Amino acid sequence: ILNSHIKYVDVSINKIRSESCQSLREALMINKSLTNLFLGYNKLGSKGCKWLNEALKTNNVITNISLNDNEINLDGYKWLS
Repeated sequence: ILNSHIKYVDVSINKIRSESCQSLREALMINKSLTNLFLGYNKLGSKGCKWLNEALKTNNVITNISLNDNEINLDGYKWLS
């Protein structure tokens, strides 16, 4: 994600859990090129959405995030709204 030429990352179906979102958050906070992030079919949960929310507050480059089937409840979606 730190590579300045990468625009698209697909880590769908990788059993990523909410704890991994802390590291993802750090990378996304300094990312200046990634525009599409696909995280579908993992296990981010609502706690993972909280970490993503923190990253997206400082990242104005990402335009598309896919979160299909991630065990996210209403609270998680509120973090991202």
